[in-house]
Amino acid sequence: MADIIPVIMIRENLADIPQYPLPQGFSVRNFKRGEGDIWAQINADAGGFATFEDAQSRFAIEFADPVNDMESRCFFIFDDSNGQAIGTAMAWYDSDFCGQLWGRVHWVAILPQYQGRGLAKPLLTSVLNRMAEYHDKVVLGTQTFRRVAINLYLDLGFKPFLSSPTCRQAWNELAAETRHPALINYIK
Repeated sequence: MADIIPVIMIRENLADIPQYPLPQGFSVRNFKRGEGDIWAQINADAGGFATFEDAQSRFAIEFADPVNDMESRCFFIFDDSNGQAIGTAMAWYDSDFCGQLWGRVHWVAILPQYQGRGLAKPLLTSVLNRMAEYHDKVVLGTQTFRRVAINLYLDLGFKPFLSSPTCRQAWNELAAETRHPALINYIK
C-alpha cells in the first residue's frame, strides 16, 4: 500500500466482547493520579510522539483536567517481573461521532520490546469491558500502515467505517493484503 491513509473502525455494540487473558507474569491496572509521565513515556517510546516532551505536552493538554476520567478509563499493563509499565490504552469517549456519543478506543501503545507477546488483546479486553459500562458502541481511528493493529481490531469485532471515497480504496487494499476474514466483502 503506497499511501498512509487514516481509517476509522467501529464496533456497533458491546455484546459478546471476546475475552483474552493476560499471559502469566503481566498485570493490568488503572491509571492513578500523577502518572501522566508514565503514559507519556510509553507513548513516546512506542513511537506515538517524536519526544517524551511532546507526549507530556499532549497529556497536559488533553488529559490533565479530566483526571477522574483517566483514573477510570486509562489502563496500564505491567511486566510483573520488574514492575515496569509497558503498555497503555484508554476506554475514552467521542462526544460527537456522527452526532452521537460513542466510546473511543484511544492511545493504544505497547513498548516495542514487548510487542508480539500476546499483550494487546488482553489490554483491549480490559478497555472494552470498561467501555461497556459507559457506552453501547465504540469507534477508533488508525492508519493503513498499522496492519497488525487493524488485524487485532478486526479480531475484536471492529469493522470498517466508510467516511470518504479513499476509505473504500484503503479497505480494498487492506483486504487484499491481510486476507482477514472480516474483510471478505472488500476484496475486489
